[in-house]
Amino acid sequence: MSTSMRLAGTSKSSRRAKGDAAQVPSGKGHVTPHFFRKLELFHELTEEQMADVQAMEVRLVHLPAGADVIRAGEPYSGVYVLNEGWAVRYRILPDGSRQIANFILPGDFMCLNACIFTDAEFSITTITPASCSLFPTEELIRLTERHPLLCAALFWSNAREESILIEHLTSVGRRSAYGRVAHLILELWRRLELIGLVERSSSGSSGWFELPLTQQLIADSLGLSSIHVNRTLRALEADGFVVCERLSGVRRLRIRDINGIAEAFAFDDEFLRFTKIPRQTSRLLEDVERRRHSK
Repeated sequence: MSTSMRLAGTSKSSRRAKGDAAQVPSGKGHVTPHFFRKLELFHELTEEQMADVQAMEVRLVHLPAGADVIRAGEPYSGVYVLNEGWAVRYRILPDGSRQIANFILPGDFMCLNACIFTDAEFSITTITPASCSLFPTEELIRLTERHPLLCAALFWSNAREESILIEHLTSVGRRSAYGRVAHLILELWRRLELIGLVERSSSGSSGWFELPLTQQLIADSLGLSSIHVNRTLRALEADGFVVCERLSGVRRLRIRDINGIAEAFAFDDEFLRFTKIPRQTSRLLEDVERRRHSK
């Protein structure tokens, strides 16, 4: 069995994922705080908005590593948010090769486009043991009426994902192998830093994070071979930028000089959209929400 097909999961792992699903008691949502922390980059959320999102959760699913969440071509069952663990979004080509579109981190939507499309156009599989919350598509759509500002933040989240995909396309199409790997490391660093999953040194100039990615996963995301990724990581280590290590069985990546590697590879995190909602848009949506609640 190819690496691609192993990652895609088996029917056994899919059955296990369904067997670990638990119905969520009313008002007992388990959506990770990472999810709300990301949305608040765009607009500050109220307690009512966050409570409404938690109340929409209908199922909390615990998944082993290598379990399918979504398979390309199959109907969506709802919208998922990843609470814990890592997952990967990808396509399998007819020859069995795999192209990874992006890595899904805690607090990320897995398939917000289920609000628009009936069937999945990509597959999502867990990389590590994970848990995710399931929301009915209809309930998310109804948020447009109840909480326009919250919906704007959700759309911002999807637009941010599109920006990440465009940046990945730029890497595959124009950056060197050295630049591709470095850029991916910095992207993951910034995304994980946002949700508090990186450790900085006391000086703040260096730090580390857990990196549960095999060289094959990195290769399939960057259009490289696993051998090429191995050589590139060694080159980044030799040049003093990073250290790949394993501690207590956990893969970690240490960045020796965060500002130095960012400057060396002209890394600009603007594509991650760490920006607030434009004030004019915010005012318009606040007016809509006030009128809605005054009725």
